[in-house]
Amino acid sequence: MISEDLSTSLKRSFAEARELQSETVSIEQLLLALLHNPRVADVLLACSVHVGDLRQDLSAIVRDNKPPAPRSSAVEPLASPEYERTLQRAITRVLAIRGGDTHSTGWRRAAARVLAIFKRPPNRLAVDGSDVLVAIFGESESQAAQALKRHGASRYEVTNFIAHGIRKSDLTDLALAKALPSGSVDIVLVNDDFTPMEFVVKILQEQFMLDLESAVKIMLKIHRDGHAVCGRFASDVAANKASLVRTAARDEEHPLRCIVQSA
Repeated sequence: MISEDLSTSLKRSFAEARELQSETVSIEQLLLALLHNPRVADVLLACSVHVGDLRQDLSAIVRDNKPPAPRSSAVEPLASPEYERTLQRAITRVLAIRGGDTHSTGWRRAAARVLAIFKRPPNRLAVDGSDVLVAIFGESESQAAQALKRHGASRYEVTNFIAHGIRKSDLTDLALAKALPSGSVDIVLVNDDFTPMEFVVKILQEQFMLDLESAVKIMLKIHRDGHAVCGRFASDVAANKASLVRTAARDEEHPLRCIVQSA
């Protein structure tokens, strides 16, 4: 369930807390340990984060805000509630990708059963450092999440790189209007592991005027095939719809990719 790289990071966070004689391991110490994780470092670099500066910032936070335990006896630190919630959030998301959502009802449960057929490759079923990095943004009031944002990383940018390999510097280019051929064009939505099923269905209903059953079918096709055509429109109409989809996804910090291409 836990990848080797993440296991190393978790052990490092506890070792450093033990060295500081801290009674708890904070989410800031977790992020600090993750900065030594090659996968996490690659993601942050893609988001134009200066990892050295972020490390210094977090080190100061840990030093100034985590008073040491009494030195008269050995201390075995415990994970803080924020630390535990972050790991649970990352694990829950990966379990959902596996099709393990047992709490869904109605069409969501049916969809989850279908999604279970299309499992990810075995080497990506474990929770890794990048999953935990994304989960840290869920603790929005924590100093760890605030430090990430202060140094230029957002959940939207992080998940766009993990899901699509799109760097922060590329997002501006993607948002620019590009000349489209005249006539009809297709709007295509691309699968990722971060955008919730409900959000995709909502987009399909609101922007493409589909009923619930049709929206769910297309959502499942996106997951199964990696992408799906959601509609064919005149180029100007398609450009406007694609812009609305991208804006809605960014507002919710989902990396849902929307492409306009020749029919």
